[in-house]
Amino acid sequence: MQVVTALALALGLSVFLNFVGVRSYILLGEYSGFADHFNTVGVIFLLFLVTVLAMLVGRLTPRLRLSPASLALLYAALMVATVLPTMGFGGYFIPLLAGAIYYGTPENDWQGTFWDLLPEWALVKDRELVRRLFEGAAAGERIPWEVWTLPCLLWAAFMVAFFCVSLALISLVHHQWSRQERLVYPLATTP
Repeated sequence: MQVVTALALALGLSVFLNFVGVRSYILLGEYSGFADHFNTVGVIFLLFLVTVLAMLVGRLTPRLRLSPASLALLYAALMVATVLPTMGFGGYFIPLLAGAIYYGTPENDWQGTFWDLLPEWALVKDRELVRRLFEGAAAGERIPWEVWTLPCLLWAAFMVAFFCVSLALISLVHHQWSRQERLVYPLATTP
């Protein structure tokens, strides 16, 4: 029961953290520190808030008390969630889809050098659409999502596969490093 509660809480707070991180970036025009890949202010704040609330709820209803393992799960989930929409992933992912086209100029001759080597399915090569991605579209102008859907889905599938391979590699060395050699992971400890 406690694992389900911790997972539901982690999912809800992850969505909230991502919404607040992106929303604060849009409103402020810069990262606020609430959701960024270096500054985990949002994660620490939410974890502190949940810990205080869990202590209060745990005193009133002991069966609803969150265990240290649940708090560690919540911390790990929020640390992963904080990088997805911000500069840890999304801030690089979207511009990479079109950066080779946007930054290609006659001076660097990227068009003649490697544009032909880039597959059509992997990115959008329409210079006007790419310009609007980087510089913004005119007010009221329709965004042609159908052009961006396939490249975004394909690269997102690649990134999911990359994350899965990363988790698999971690699981391969985890037992040896943590159980046999007892290496300490300072970043993985709950604050």
